[in-house]
Amino acid sequence: MILLVSFAILIIGVYHGIIPLFSFLIFLTLPLAGWSIMTAYKNYHRPKEFTSAIKETAFIHFFIACLLIASYLV
Repeated sequence: MILLVSFAILIIGVYHGIIPLFSFLIFLTLPLAGWSIMTAYKNYHRPKEFTSAIKETAFIHFFIACLLIASYLV
């Protein structure tokens, strides 16, 4: 689902003629996000680590999405 959303953001960025740097960064961080979440999930006996990985991933994508929105507004 996240992959589809970031791919859509990438296509929208290209369609509007804006250099899709931030959407490309979101696209690049997806494997890292999946790896960190799956690593934490394998250590399911540590739910605190799993929650931390999800929060960290969500924060990174939220920050990059804010930069993307700001680039559209400028």
